Amino acid sequence: MTQLFLQAIQAQKKAAELGKARVRGRRESLPPDVVEPQKQKPKQNVRADTVALTLELQAKGLTRAVIAEKLSVPRSTVSNITQRYRRKDGQIFRIARKHGS
Repeated sequence: MTQLFLQAIQAQKKAAELGKARVRGRRESLPPDVVEPQKQKPKQNVRADTVALTLELQAKGLTRAVIAEKLSVPRSTVSNITQRYRRKDGQIFRIARKHGS
């Protein structure tokens, strides 16, 4: 019984040592020259002519999906434009919104 108890203690010590040396996660375990940089899309601003055309087509009564097809932009971009921009007296204004409202 004593021998089994000593083996269990030694196994715990060995597991603790191995746990300290182990690196967590795949990216950390790879050498630096193998680690791939995270790909992030560059932020693209919406062009002013796209905003103008979107608001014009919306005023004519076209849906967001149809506008997206005509302008070859994602539907989410059209949706964002229609929510964030307004035309007043021939000029386009971006709506100042508070977050969470």
